Amino acid sequence: MVRKHATSREFKGDLSAEYGSWNKQRYVADLQSPLTESGNVRGRVVAGYQDNDSWLDRYNNKKTFFSGIIDADLSDSTTLAAGYEYQRIDTNSPTWAGLPRWNSDGSVRHYDRSHSTAPDWAYNDREINKFFVTLTQRFAQNWQATLNATHTNTKFDSQMMYLDAVVNKDTGQLVGPYGNYGPGYDYVGGTGWNTGERKVDSLDLFADGKYELLGRQHTLMLGGSYSRQTNRYLNTWANIFPDEVGSFYDYNDDFPETDWGQQTVAQYDKTYMKSLYAATRISLADPLNLIIGARYTN
Repeated sequence: MVRKHATSREFKGDLSAEYGSWNKQRYVADLQSPLTESGNVRGRVVAGYQDNDSWLDRYNNKKTFFSGIIDADLSDSTTLAAGYEYQRIDTNSPTWAGLPRWNSDGSVRHYDRSHSTAPDWAYNDREINKFFVTLTQRFAQNWQATLNATHTNTKFDSQMMYLDAVVNKDTGQLVGPYGNYGPGYDYVGGTGWNTGERKVDSLDLFADGKYELLGRQHTLMLGGSYSRQTNRYLNTWANIFPDEVGSFYDYNDDFPETDWGQQTVAQYDKTYMKSLYAATRISLADPLNLIIGARYTN
């Protein structure tokens, strides 16, 4: 989502509707208004909804989004922005890996572009909540410093299926790649139920501006950042064996949903990152620039 600021000192709004191929429909409302008589404090809200199918069989994607922001001119040279962003993305019958590429005799398989192995119960959903604050201070001679602080919380939930096999050209039976390892290794795919949550807190402080050198004007940016990311993911899964699929020639979206077991922790970690960076764009001639930069990350 591209962040939109409250720039208007008078009330204005925009309503749009969009329709397209594969039953696409999208609706967006964008409203902004001054919150003080002078207009030095302004607000903006953007809300929308999108629903579309795809050239892939059974695939559908729904997206709900909202953002609200307040922009304030604290002085002639200082601005403050604070806001909230929300997204909900629900995908039905998504693919997980591709289609069986080969027949067991080594010949290549061919498909209609709409062909999908995703069953009708499969889904992949995400929910994103973000809070942010940005403080900008402008200085003389085209320099400014910016401080960004954000907190992002993302939740994941998916149940999907994949096939990993070749196809017996005569019978349509799937043949897994690991069958030679022994009994129980003849699986031809799998299903997985994955959930999780990712939290990211970050600070970014940088300054950028112009400077004169050897009679030409150049630009410089330097800054530092800090972030903390916490991941916690749960999952449970099941193998798929050839007799569960039957002939791949007869396969459609009626593969039964897995009797899901109890989820267990698949990953839990925290990552801390500190960075310093600098870059300059040197004007060598009117049509020619040289960019030099460096970054240190711990």
